[in-house]
Amino acid sequence: SNPEQSADKLWRLLKLVSSAPFPVLKTAGSPHSSSKEALKLQGIPIQNCVRSPLPTITDKASSSIKQALQRAGITTLA
Repeated sequence: SNPEQSADKLWRLLKLVSSAPFPVLKTAGSPHSSSKEALKLQGIPIQNCVRSPLPTITDKASSSIKQALQRAGITTLA
């Protein structure tokens, strides 16, 4: 893994999350799981699970996050 490329992906993700409309984050259940899912969708080797009592990511939320990333011009995995 290229640290410079990973840092660029993280920076772009943070910019996206900070400007994301509330409904995208609301469907995810928790900012922790949505951030982890966004990184996973970009190919970063990370599990999207979070510890209790935080809710896990749903399929609907994952789809919303993927669409938001794609609208922002961020490449996601198929």
